[in-house]
Amino acid sequence: MRRTSSKDVVKDGEFTRFLQIARGSASELEYHILLARDLQLLTEAVYCNLDSKVVEVERMLTGLVKRLRPMLVQKRVTSAPTPSKSGC
Repeated sequence: MRRTSSKDVVKDGEFTRFLQIARGSASELEYHILLARDLQLLTEAVYCNLDSKVVEVERMLTGLVKRLRPMLVQKRVTSAPTPSKSGC
């Protein structure tokens, strides 16, 4: 079984897609924590603790996606086919 390098994953865009899905999951978790607080299943202190951790994860995921995006665009530009000189 071949190991996938980080360059392969970034090139394919699979990793950034995975990160976007993870960001959506974190947002969903944030809502569920809010709902649990509103239903009085969590105390305010527990809610604040959990919410701050989820927000931190969301920010880290967003930062990583922003960091990888230029690499992905650069790889697409450098791997784009060059136009032929025959004029076709």
